[in-house]
Amino acid sequence: MLLDTVDEAIDSEYGLGGGVFSPDVERATAVAERIVSGTVGVDTAAFPMDAPFGGVKDSGLGAELGPGALDAYLTYKTNFRA
Repeated sequence: MLLDTVDEAIDSEYGLGGGVFSPDVERATAVAERIVSGTVGVDTAAFPMDAPFGGVKDSGLGAELGPGALDAYLTYKTNFRA
């Protein structure tokens, strides 16, 4: 599928991961900041293996890896003494 504009590329129902490749790093970074996605890279397809990974929109919900991945398994409780 060929797209004609940056807006078409950004407007997606999916949000697992994205990448922006351009010789203009400032413009690529500005475009990447507009992408709603679990991960977004600028001029790379590699992501840190210990970084949280997850999707949004129709690509899932939640995160794997990182501290946030534990939230679904935790119940927070506050104990105090007067």
